[in-house]
Amino acid sequence: MRSHYWLLLAAGFAAFSSCQKSYNPPDLVISGGTGSGGTGSGSTGSKLVKYESKGVNTSESTTITYQYDASGRLTRYDETYVDSSNVATSFYFKYNRDASGKVTQVVTNELAASAPGQGYPDTVVYNIHYPGSSSNFDYARYSMDLGGGALVFRDSSVFVYNGAGEVTDKYSYFGAGPTPLNLSGHYQYTYSNGNITILKIFDPSSSQSTPYGTFNFQYDDKPASLYLGNESYLPGLDEGFSSKNNPVKYTITGSGLNESVSYSYQYNTDQRPVTGIIYLVPGKVAYNVKYTYQ
Repeated sequence: MRSHYWLLLAAGFAAFSSCQKSYNPPDLVISGGTGSGGTGSGSTGSKLVKYESKGVNTSESTTITYQYDASGRLTRYDETYVDSSNVATSFYFKYNRDASGKVTQVVTNELAASAPGQGYPDTVVYNIHYPGSSSNFDYARYSMDLGGGALVFRDSSVFVYNGAGEVTDKYSYFGAGPTPLNLSGHYQYTYSNGNITILKIFDPSSSQSTPYGTFNFQYDDKPASLYLGNESYLPGLDEGFSSKNNPVKYTITGSGLNESVSYSYQYNTDQRPVTGIIYLVPGKVAYNVKYTYQ
């Protein structure tokens, strides 16, 4: 389990035309902070530069460092994940922006790093599409040739927005070789007070009328450790970064699903979490987490 991905989703990326409303994403410039730490260890400030998690009674851990441009916009993160067998995997995601600040490409070595020697290219480039002059992307996609044109994988995601400019649906598609793109995932989001409160996951092989999994989220009233607005839906990032506060609990219900995860934090003087504990079941610690800011 990569514990920073609190939505616990696997997302693909696909292309297809989508109707969306024009929307200007939230300002991603993150203000600095001052003062000494709160009751927990860690750092003050409000720009997240490092995230660490360590499993309890396991070697599993995650370390992520974040980089920003002069305007405070995310440009790259580097992640090292150590699994329960103490095997480490390191990879990066880079977010290339145009002159206006919009992310137009996402570059990563995640596939090659996660499966060395399997023929994956050193890097994969996702192209991010914006309709007309809109500042909101409507799809992201990539294609990957593993056989001199004989075996081409295509992966894409389509995004649908509501009138408030929030992503309400994400459709993932996948295709291999000459076959057309097929729906591989559908995720539906409900918001309240700037936070994702309900996530529904639909089985692409079903009628899409009933979700097979539903997440219900609860939050604290403190600023999120990392808030990226709709950019959190870009490849490699976590949809949870679109929420303005920090999750304190979520429950999963559905076909054969019944799970509850809770979080406990200590905060710095800027009211952002500096340390935390993730409980997979009440009273059982699963991960200790730490946040470092500038």
